[in-house]
Order: sequence, then C-alpha cells, then structure tokens
Amino acid sequence: MLILLAGFVSVAQASDELTPTEKFKALLSNPEPVEEMLFLEKRPREQGKPPSLEDGIAGSTNYSVGFLAWEPGSMVFRTLATTNLPVSPDADGPAFTFHNNRFSFIDGRTNVLVYELEHKRVEAGEFPPTFDAATYRLRRTSEPLNLGLSHLLPGSVRWDGDHFHATGSADKKRIHISGEISDYSNGVPTGLRVQYSNDMGVANYRIAYTYASARLGDFPETIRILFNYKGREIEYRTYTILKRTVGKAPLPDRLFDAFSYVPRSESTVRLSTNDSLYVVMPSGRLLETPSAAAPKVRLTKNDFYRNRYIYVLMGALTIGFGVLLVKSAKSGTTNHNQNQTI
Repeated sequence: MLILLAGFVSVAQASDELTPTEKFKALLSNPEPVEEMLFLEKRPREQGKPPSLEDGIAGSTNYSVGFLAWEPGSMVFRTLATTNLPVSPDADGPAFTFHNNRFSFIDGRTNVLVYELEHKRVEAGEFPPTFDAATYRLRRTSEPLNLGLSHLLPGSVRWDGDHFHATGSADKKRIHISGEISDYSNGVPTGLRVQYSNDMGVANYRIAYTYASARLGDFPETIRILFNYKGREIEYRTYTILKRTVGKAPLPDRLFDAFSYVPRSESTVRLSTNDSLYVVMPSGRLLETPSAAAPKVRLTKNDFYRNRYIYVLMGALTIGFGVLLVKSAKSGTTNHNQNQTI
C-alpha cells in the first residue's frame, strides 16, 4: 500500500510540474479515462438541417444534452432530456455503448442492436454498413474529448513542438489532420488551427477555447469550432462542458453495459453479424429476422451534416477537375477533327 501511495504521489507531483501547454497537449495525445462528461452541444437553427454556409449556427438556440464516459477501448454516450443526471438514469434519445470490441446501438428504451466490430472484413477491403455506423458514432462522440478535433478517436494526436498530426477516418477513407497551437492567453493555449485533407481536397478550421471555471481544472469550458470559408470564419459547432470527472482505469464495467441504461426485460435485443440480423430470445436462442426489423443504424443525412463543409470544398475540387477533363476532352476532339479536315 505504501509503495502504491508513493507512486501515486509521484505521478501527482509530476502532473503538477507540467506547464499549461504540456497539460493541454496531453489531453489530445495521452488522455486520462473520463468517468463522466456532461455537455451541451449547440445545434443548427433548423432541426435536421446542416448549418448554413452563410453564418453556420450563429444565433441558434437549439441545444442537445450529451453524457459520455471513455477509456481506451470503451465508451458510452447518451442523449439526455435534462442536464440533471440523477433524474436522467435512462437513455432518452440516441445512445450507444462500446466495450471489448462490442458495440451496442440503443434506440430509445425498446431496441438494442449488438454488433461485434468486423475488423478483418474491413482489412480485407469490405466495409459493412453497420461497421461504418458504429465507427462513425465513436469518432463523432469523441469531439468534446478531442477538444473539437473531428474524425479521430481519443489519444490519436502526435505532437512536434506546437504542431500536431494524426490520421483519422471520414466516409470510409483515411483523412489526415494537422495543425498547430495558434493562440495563447497567460501561457494557456486558447486556439488551434486545423487542416483536414485527403485525396479529394482540403478544409481549414480554427478551434477557440475559453477557461471560465475552476471546476473543470485544465479542461476548456467552451469549445468553438470555426470553419474557414471564403475568407470568413463560420461558427460550425460549439460545445459547453458542464462537468468532467477523471477516473482511474479500469473504469467500472457497468458504465459500458447497455442494460445499465435500458431495461433488459422491456427491450428487443438483436444481434448483427455477417450481414444477418437475429433476435436474441431470453433463453439465448437466436432467430433470424429481416433487416427491416433492425433499429436505425445506417447513417442518415442528419449524420452527415457535420461533414458538409468538407464535402463542399472537396466537391468543388472534384467538379473543378471534372470541368478540366471535359475541356481537355473537347479540345482533343476538336484537334482530332481539325486534323481530319486538313
């Protein structure tokens, strides 16, 4: 016990000796397990529609309440009806749990779909829709943990001085993320400049932070993601962190158990494997069912709204190449016809 205590004191002292910049970098490259994070996410003014390319979500009064817990290899996310956790024990809206490579989609209080991530199929060149839906949710939900960085799992960032780089995934493709600390206030990082790029194009963002509450320690209270578009910064998304409790690994298994949040006796539990869907009977017996009977796990238009700005730039780039190819083809045809005439 004395040895463990001494080790804990040593780690605590080492942590206290870190500079604000080093602590900030560690949040992205070596994050601690988070037992509880409660946050507000500012949403577009019109429900179900992407942010405007004119002013983003500026002026919006729509917010969603999110709860998550995370440690390497495990995560839980819940959409809540209120910020008062004691009166919100159940999953009120879209939710999921992830633990031991098992992803459980939770659709309200009545539908749970259990899925073992099929990494070998993906490595072989396949990309099952359920795998896409699960990994999308893991990356999407990681944004507040990642201080506003998108398309990444926590702990993916690597630093070189004040510059960073990481490789993530977007729309079944690798995406490269790079940037640097751009702003400081009293020695504390208050901004990142970020670039997302792949073979389709490039998109640039700035992320701004404020630290207004000692209860969050070194973690920002607000995270504002600003998209650079035609020389302007457009408010793309904003998180307000209400509570963040750091835990010690391993966190309790109950945090990542889907039936901690939905009543097992009232839920229809399904299992997705090898592109087939089964109902799990109370006895454990599996009954194959039509895919139409599954909870909604495929990505929808609403799921893609966060990528809209990247799509705009990449789409414009693709169209530009298309126009050049068409012009080149027409030019070649014209020259060919002229040669025939001559």
